[in-house]
Amino acid sequence: MTRKETIITTVLLILIGTGMHFVHHAPFFNHFLGYIFPIT
Repeated sequence: MTRKETIITTVLLILIGTGMHFVHHAPFFNHFLGYIFPIT
């Protein structure tokens, strides 16, 4: 991977991870999603 791809991938993973951390506040949250996106 090039340096540019690494930076883009890192930023996307941080954004997706942060968003998924707060998915339990969504109205469609259920226990199945809790197994995919665990909250610590």
